Amino acid sequence: MKANRSPIGCVLVLGLLGLGSCGDAASVEPMRDLSHYRVEQVPRFPGGLPTAWGQLFDRVMATAPKMRLGDPHVKQVVRDLFTQISWIDPRSIEVEIALPTGLRVVYRPKLPRLALARGQTRVAALAEDGTLLPSGLSDAVLSSLFMVSVDAEEDLPPVGKRSRNPVVQEAFRLWVEADTIKELTELPIVAIQRRSDYPRQASGIAPAMSFVLEDGTEICWGRARDTVDPASVDSYGKKLTMERKAQRLALVLRAYPMLQGVSRVVLDDPLVKVLDAHLQALPLPEIP
Repeated sequence: MKANRSPIGCVLVLGLLGLGSCGDAASVEPMRDLSHYRVEQVPRFPGGLPTAWGQLFDRVMATAPKMRLGDPHVKQVVRDLFTQISWIDPRSIEVEIALPTGLRVVYRPKLPRLALARGQTRVAALAEDGTLLPSGLSDAVLSSLFMVSVDAEEDLPPVGKRSRNPVVQEAFRLWVEADTIKELTELPIVAIQRRSDYPRQASGIAPAMSFVLEDGTEICWGRARDTVDPASVDSYGKKLTMERKAQRLALVLRAYPMLQGVSRVVLDDPLVKVLDAHLQALPLPEIP
């Protein structure tokens, strides 16, 4: 991108300038070459906007046409152009006439929310809208995201598209809940995975999921708030909401601070279970 990419703002403002006017001197409104532009403010982005993303921006902008600002289609043409840039949130794009300089476009990048991994190696990221982001994110950014593993034989979705993998879909629906639990408890949650005892061949319903800590400790959480989950009920048949599961976890943490000595906590079953490294039940006060 033709500007300093240091993260100095929350949105990126682009001035499309009429530097390439090709109308004659007598023309009331000359043609503007929209591929000539100035970046006035770059987006605040974790670790700075990736170099590869700026290069993608430049390649798309190089195809911008010459148009008159009075053309009734000019705003839509520019909006469509920016929509081609897969790391830009299309809902954020605003185009306005900014005489005498040309057009001003305000937009923001999609932010990464979940890392897709092969084994323990993070290889790509999903954006806040669930679509795959283009490559170029730094290892530091990828390592800061919750991870969900994808089988080696499974293809990743195309850039800009959503994954059809039910585990990935449910992990994406859960990242807000995982982030909330991580913030409230300070537990080092690093991954959102299929619950280890959930059958892989099960179909027709989203898989039950777990939050996994750095040391491999598994918090069997269940399904996301917005996912139908008839199995997640307490011993009275009452639905285990996110809040109920968080309360259960808080009570477990009173007995086992930071889950020391625990390998698995089951929060989405009628009764809470706490297991050691040998998957033997640990003593626990009665938890509703």
